[in-house]
Amino acid sequence: MTWPKNNSEFWQRKIKDNRQRDKDKQLSGIPIIHAVIFPDIVVGNDETFGMYGHREVILDRTNLNTPEVALKRLFKHWGKERQVSTSEIAKLLALLAPTTTIRRLLSDEVADADKKLLQLTREQTRVLQGIKRNRYAAIIGGAGTGKTILAVEKAKQLSLSGFRVLILCYNGPLRDHIAKLIQIGQVEVHTFHSLVMREARKAKISVPASPPDGWFATDAAKVLSDAALKNHTGFDAMLIDEAQDFAPTWIEASRSMLSDDEALLYVFADSHQDLYRRDWTIPDGFAEYELTVNCRNTRPIAEKVAKVFGDDLDGDLVDGPKPQFVEIGRIEQLIPYVIQLIERLVVDENVQAAQIAVLTDSRIVVDQMRAMAVADCMFADLNGNGIAVETVSRFKGLERDIVILTFTDQVTAMERSALIYVGLSRAKAALYVVGSSTVRSWIGWDQ
Repeated sequence: MTWPKNNSEFWQRKIKDNRQRDKDKQLSGIPIIHAVIFPDIVVGNDETFGMYGHREVILDRTNLNTPEVALKRLFKHWGKERQVSTSEIAKLLALLAPTTTIRRLLSDEVADADKKLLQLTREQTRVLQGIKRNRYAAIIGGAGTGKTILAVEKAKQLSLSGFRVLILCYNGPLRDHIAKLIQIGQVEVHTFHSLVMREARKAKISVPASPPDGWFATDAAKVLSDAALKNHTGFDAMLIDEAQDFAPTWIEASRSMLSDDEALLYVFADSHQDLYRRDWTIPDGFAEYELTVNCRNTRPIAEKVAKVFGDDLDGDLVDGPKPQFVEIGRIEQLIPYVIQLIERLVVDENVQAAQIAVLTDSRIVVDQMRAMAVADCMFADLNGNGIAVETVSRFKGLERDIVILTFTDQVTAMERSALIYVGLSRAKAALYVVGSSTVRSWIGWDQ
């Protein structure tokens, strides 16, 4: 065995170094000795363990019955008896055995939740297998049930089988997101709007340079049907994500993009997210598959989302941080509170800018925040580098690890539930809502 012959020198150096920083020199006279303790055995009085292990510096099991007597004997042996005050003992403990608290950061909790949320559920796998038997299918599910994941996975499978595939959605940001996930040949991704404009240009059909929303509501479907006929456009399969955003005439016109009667058409929808009041229903002749397991949100977030429309929760949900509501008294406080919150997340919680999205019901708030910065991070649009700031409507179909959701009290009663439902459900692992007491009441936060 190795005896601690140099321990005295080590601790003497330790205290000496501290003395240089200790202005009152309180530890300068503390004696330092060494000894060996065998707490489980009895050592005979005549036993020795070499030149460094003579009996006087050995304590055994019997000595521990009267530790004070044993320690006095040790100090007397070394000739370094001295009374030590309570304050000296406290300083010694602080120097030699300091108490350190290591706090678990939000970034750690987000990382743990993220790993568990990445798995395809058994329910999703079942639906993928089931729709193989149907040419027309509607996959219906609430926010976070993995509809976009399924659409992308099915598109990849079809493409690898030689199908020419078209994925349609409503929002440009969702189109860009899906395109990044696909990255495979034979799959095109468009919004309904961009598809109409492309097909019209290709068919040389005159359309407004910047069509208003009213034009898409009244004329776009016919333009698409006429253009597809002229262009002989034909896809073997079409998948429509967020189909509740499509007017019935849009879905019917989109069928003109299919190659023949054997082509496949799958729609993915959630009627709770009908922000554009399309009064969407499942088209006739479509086999219906339902998704009920939330695989995006942690349990605390999923519970908030489910309460909006009184839905039930299904499946083994992942635990995560409790959602927080930051109440403001005046609308002028909204942006300063958001900036203060983000600074804490980035600086104190080690959260990365790309993990955060600020969502709001107000275009004015979006424009104002994109002209600002916080904690060396710029606020940006969804394609920029920095913290994403966007309206809830534009962010529909997307997600972030951490969402800061803000409402300005300007939401109409008709759109309120859908906006709250969509906004809350964008957060995967951590959710913060900033708003007035009125907003708190809308959401039913305390129920």
